[in-house]
Amino acid sequence: MNLLGIAKSRFSYLGGAHILQLVLSLAGTILIFRSLHPKDIGMVVSIVALNGVMVVPVASGLSKIYTSIISRRDDVAGAFYCSSFLIVVGVSLALAAVSYFYYLELSVVVVSFFLGACSINKLNLRYVEEDKKYKLLAGTRVLAGISVFSIKLVAALFSSKIIFLFSFVFEAIIYMVLLRVPSRYYLDFEIGRNGLKDSIALAMKLLPTEFAASFSLRYPILLFSSLGLPELAALYNAASRIPDAVTGLAMALFSAVRPAAYRECSVGGLGRFPFESTKNYFAIIIGIVIMLAIFLPWITPMIFGQAYDEVRYVSSIYALITIPIVLGSIQEVWLICNGYYRMSVYRVLLGGGASIVFVTLLFFEYRIIGAVIGVVLSAFVQAVFSNLVFKELRPIFYEQFRLVRSIFRIKYFDLSDKSSQK
Repeated sequence: MNLLGIAKSRFSYLGGAHILQLVLSLAGTILIFRSLHPKDIGMVVSIVALNGVMVVPVASGLSKIYTSIISRRDDVAGAFYCSSFLIVVGVSLALAAVSYFYYLELSVVVVSFFLGACSINKLNLRYVEEDKKYKLLAGTRVLAGISVFSIKLVAALFSSKIIFLFSFVFEAIIYMVLLRVPSRYYLDFEIGRNGLKDSIALAMKLLPTEFAASFSLRYPILLFSSLGLPELAALYNAASRIPDAVTGLAMALFSAVRPAAYRECSVGGLGRFPFESTKNYFAIIIGIVIMLAIFLPWITPMIFGQAYDEVRYVSSIYALITIPIVLGSIQEVWLICNGYYRMSVYRVLLGGGASIVFVTLLFFEYRIIGAVIGVVLSAFVQAVFSNLVFKELRPIFYEQFRLVRSIFRIKYFDLSDKSSQK
């Protein structure tokens, strides 16, 4: 199967919708950065980061458990969903309390609560995916992208940080409304209360992993906010915006390669590393990252404004984070095929711990550029160097090195499925 054949699968319109959403999000963010003061932007991204650390890990953990039980009886899935909704609302109240402690603005507190509560849409996504409504999911992403861009445009015109913050809530509301689960899941609170204890116990098993994964990339923003430096949070966000969009593009492209990677990894039941099916994809990503790192010092101040001129070289360093994320995604295929789920947990925890150590030490020595270097280093620790810690994963480190070395021997770029031709 060649790339054209893969593009006709469900991954094509999902990936295309995701790319369009990324482009619209980036365009809206550029308008915001050119109209709002860095301090206001720093406040908004800090609240979003707090939500990402406090509420999102809980919702993500619950959604993974939900996937494992959704195919059972309807009353079981409904009870778990309802109790999960109660948990997310409770954590969102804690998020609102923390937001009030930091900013003492009632409007910010209210929006923070709804932002957290709407994280329940992670379970809605699992329900729709299990129901195989991929076109609905793609259409929702496009509608959400257009709607959020429109709200950010209004926020830019009125220079309003509250409207900007509300754009995140509105996006989540769209997902909740369009990707809705049966209404009885919301209404049967008696069942929800009865299952609350069991749901909390299940969520706690996955919480450390989900928290570490969410915390490692958001830690610099939380550090800046705790030190009363929202302007640095805005600078960091500007430096990471374009590289993060490219990383999202890389993940959308990987959705076209992933089926071939799983097939290669499962050949003969040996669980071999998906080298042949991913080497050309990886080479393309490396080329994009190199070009991005070269041109970002000129692109960043040009599109975000001269207020962000000091992070022009910082953004080039941050662009390197795409490399370990892609390597980690490729390795995740191998981990799943071989059943090394626990190893995946250990890698995430190592990455989260490395982020705290590297970012804290390097920030106080080199300021924002040190924080970015710390984030990139922690990503390499999680995705690459952690393989050296565990005996079972050491061969994967050398496979990753072979993948990097193969770039210099590729004669042409082709994303076709090589494994199926053997």
